[in-house]
Amino acid sequence: MFFDGFLAAEQLRHTDPDAFELLTTATVRFEFRDAAAYLMAEVPLIRLDLRRAVDRITVNNRSMRPVDIGPRTSDFYDAYVAFTDLLAHPENVIELSLTAGELIGFDNRRVLHGRSGFAKGGARHLQGCYIDINAINSTASTASGLQRQGG
Repeated sequence: MFFDGFLAAEQLRHTDPDAFELLTTATVRFEFRDAAAYLMAEVPLIRLDLRRAVDRITVNNRSMRPVDIGPRTSDFYDAYVAFTDLLAHPENVIELSLTAGELIGFDNRRVLHGRSGFAKGGARHLQGCYIDINAINSTASTASGLQRQGG
């Protein structure tokens, strides 16, 4: 399942501006730790650019730590539920079944992913791979520069 985070954020901005504002300003801590890695970020769920356009969505219920922003903590969780309800709205979801050997690529700053249940007993294997957007932009920029220089 793939969810259009930008579309859901814009819907929230339109239907509940206060909830939208809270999710763009309250900082949330995300953490993941295993034997090989420790990842941590403190970011709002909805990040805006300087023109106040949505430029990143961060939602991960497995690594999100409890939020305590004082008297507005309850408001934050109400806004969070409103946003995740919009994410799961049928017009914001695409469901695909991949077959062996298929690959799907997407920008996980905009598109969130998940799954519905699956049948017990069947073989299932999913391999994830993350590529940093800065590395892609750097490679594209370098390749463009080489092409302009005749390289």
